[in-house]
Amino acid sequence: MSTKSQIEVRKGMPLRKKIREYWAEWLVEQQKFDSVSEVMEAEYCFACGFLSGTEQKPIPLHRAHILALCDGGSNDVSNIHVLCINCHESSEYINGDEYFLWFKNRTIFQRLIEQGVRNYPGGLTSLAKVSGFQETMDLLAKNKI
Repeated sequence: MSTKSQIEVRKGMPLRKKIREYWAEWLVEQQKFDSVSEVMEAEYCFACGFLSGTEQKPIPLHRAHILALCDGGSNDVSNIHVLCINCHESSEYINGDEYFLWFKNRTIFQRLIEQGVRNYPGGLTSLAKVSGFQETMDLLAKNKI
């Protein structure tokens, strides 16, 4: 997609604040957040709860389509979630029921593992050799994280 096309798509999208307002109660019902005020207070990723940046220097999160435009989705607030870059990349090729299943089960631990694998030289094979990695993975599996 060209830069001009990306800008045009973004122009038609609602502001992150409007997206948070629309989804706040649902996010609390899904137990992703404790309260509506928590959803509204800062730039948290809807899926993993990651706080992007700091209060003084926030890093904008992505406005991500639940159903991609190319699959018939729209820029309506009901079709957009606010996600960190890692969650947006992880959910890029899933839509509909599969997306909501992924969303329901997404945790900060999964995000951190994916980020570590992406950023660690040699990928998962090398990361598995790091001291304590296997113990951490076993603990995560035991707690079904």
